[in-house]
Amino acid sequence: MAEAIVRRSLQHVALPNLNSEADSFLSAIDGRWTDGTTTAVFDAKRLRGRVGGSDESPTSEMIVRDVSGTMIVADIGGKRYILLQRANGLAVSGGSLQAPIELHRESSEPRRR
Repeated sequence: MAEAIVRRSLQHVALPNLNSEADSFLSAIDGRWTDGTTTAVFDAKRLRGRVGGSDESPTSEMIVRDVSGTMIVADIGGKRYILLQRANGLAVSGGSLQAPIELHRESSEPRRR
């Protein structure tokens, strides 16, 4: 009977094959961003993110819908966001935000490339 038992192997999460433009954009926004009131967290390696919520809130799956230059459209936790890279920050609109917000990278975290 023991011979009939088949062991399941762990399945690794397969990330989508993003084009270089999307990969470059996501790498540039990886980390924590804030405007003093709202915080956004993006994990480019795992394609996860969070806009708003508390620091203890978990990140959600990020699905990239469109990339065009310095703009990306992504669904994060079932809400659609538009992210626009600025010279000194990141503009975010959509989702549960009442109006677009301008975020800057938290100074305690070095920028990753």
